Amino acid sequence: YPKQKSVYALFEEQVERTPDQTAVVFGDLKLSYAELNAKANQMAWVLKRNDVQTNTRVGLMVERSLDMVIGILGIIKAGAAYVPIDPDYPQERIQYLLQNSNTSVLLTQHHLRSNLMDVQSMIICIEDVLKQQDVPTHNLKIPYDPEQLIYVLYTSGSTGNPKGVMVKSHAFVNLLHWYTSEFEMNEQDKLLLMAPSSFDLAQKNVFSTLIRGGQLHVYAPGLYDYNLMSNVMNRNGITLINCAPSAFYPLIDLNHDSKFERLQSLRMVFLGGEPINMNKLKPWLLSNEDVELVNTYGPTECTDVSSFYRVQKQDYMKTNVPIGKAIYNTELYVMDKDLTLMPIGAPGELCIGGTGLAKGYYDADERTAEKFVTNPYKTGEKIYRTGDIVKWLPDGNLEYLGRIDHQVKIRGLRMELGEIESELLNHPEVEETVLTVHEDGAGDKILCAYMVCSDQLDQSAIRVYLSQRLPSYMIPSLFIPLEKMPLTPNGKIDRKTLPKP
Repeated sequence: YPKQKSVYALFEEQVERTPDQTAVVFGDLKLSYAELNAKANQMAWVLKRNDVQTNTRVGLMVERSLDMVIGILGIIKAGAAYVPIDPDYPQERIQYLLQNSNTSVLLTQHHLRSNLMDVQSMIICIEDVLKQQDVPTHNLKIPYDPEQLIYVLYTSGSTGNPKGVMVKSHAFVNLLHWYTSEFEMNEQDKLLLMAPSSFDLAQKNVFSTLIRGGQLHVYAPGLYDYNLMSNVMNRNGITLINCAPSAFYPLIDLNHDSKFERLQSLRMVFLGGEPINMNKLKPWLLSNEDVELVNTYGPTECTDVSSFYRVQKQDYMKTNVPIGKAIYNTELYVMDKDLTLMPIGAPGELCIGGTGLAKGYYDADERTAEKFVTNPYKTGEKIYRTGDIVKWLPDGNLEYLGRIDHQVKIRGLRMELGEIESELLNHPEVEETVLTVHEDGAGDKILCAYMVCSDQLDQSAIRVYLSQRLPSYMIPSLFIPLEKMPLTPNGKIDRKTLPKP
C-alpha cells in the first residue's frame, strides 16, 4: 500500500485526473472534484491561520451534508486529526468529547450552534469560511508523517466514559487501499453514505470513491425514510452501500413486493458491525444475480475493518455467516487467555496485529496497555485483544461466536452495558440495575434494564434522565422493576434467572 502518501494526496491526484467530474452529491446540490478541492483547501488555510498543527485534534459536529465532506477534507489537509461528534448527542456527552479530546477548534454549522453551551474550543462555522473572499483555494504543501493521526473516534467505554481511539494515517491508507482495490472501485461507482459521521464505518466511505474518480452521494440527515432512500438509490444509480445490517433490512422489507426493482443498480453491499441475519436478505439476493454481499468485521481500534467475507450462494441458508479472512497487512490470531494459539475449531479470543492497529486510546494509558499487548509471536509488535470469541473453520475463515464481556452491539452501534448501568446507578432512586439484550418478536435486539428502586419506578422520568446523558441508541427499550436481584451462589448477579421481559 502507498504508505508514504496521505489520504488527501490520493484525493488531490484524483482531482488532477478528473477535475470536472462530479465528486459529491447531496440532494440537488453537487460539487466537482475541483470545486470540492478548492473548498476543502479554504477550510484548511483557515485552520492553519488558527494555529492548527499536525496531530491537533479538531472537532467536527455537522450533519450529513456537503459541509461534512468539506470539513473532513479540510481538517486532514491542515495535517490535523478530526474528532467526529454526532450533533444529536446530548449536551453533556458533546462537552465530554470536546474536553476529553482537548479539541482546540470545533467546526460546525450555523443551525447546530445552539447545541453548544459553555464550550471552551474555538467555534468555526463552515458556511462562514466558504463565504470568505480572501482565503486561498490552492493545495497546502505541508510535511506529512504516515504515523500522524487522521481521526480520533470515541467508542462506548466500560468504565462509564467513552474512549477516544487514535487512528494513524497510514493505517487508514492501508484500509482504503484494500477497500478500493479488492472491490475494484472506479469512476462508474456511486456510493451512498448513510451512516452518521461518528460511526467508524463511515470514514472509509467518505474517501473511497473520491480517490477513485467515482461519486459520493451523501444521504439526507435525520431519521431514515426508506422509501425516499430507495428512490435516491434508483434515481442516481447507486452501486455501493455500507451500513450495519439492521440499517439495511428495512430497505429489503420495503422493496420486497416490487421485486427489489429500486435496488437493481447495487453492485456491492458491505454490511458490518453486527452478525447478519441471512433469512432477511435471502429473497433479495436470489432476485439479483449481479449483486455481491460482503460481511466486514473489525473494531475501531484496528481501523474499522480487519477481516472480510464474500457471501457465496451456499451461505444463503447459514445462520452464522463467517467473518472471513484478514484484509491487507493484517494478522488474525485466535488465542486463549494466556495468548496461546488455539487449534482449528476451538473457540478463543480474536487478537489482531498488523498495520491497522490504532496508536491507542487518547489520554488513557492504562486502558491502552490492557487492550494493546505485546505480540508473543512477533518481536517488537503489538496485538489488540478484541474481547470477541471466534474459531477457525477448516477452510481458513473465521466464525464469530460472541463477546467475552458485556459489550454489545445493537443496530451495529457498540456499547458497554456497564456505561449505561453506571448512568442508571447515578439516579437517586435506582439502587441496583443490570442490563441485558433480548430479541423481540421480529428478531431485533433490544436493551432491557432490570432495576431495584427505592420508590415506585417512573419509567418516563428515567427515560428523560437518561436522554440528557446518553445518546438515544443507548437508552433501554424496557425497564423492569424487581424487588431484589437474583444472585448466584458466589454472590454475583445471576443473569440467567432474571425474569423474561
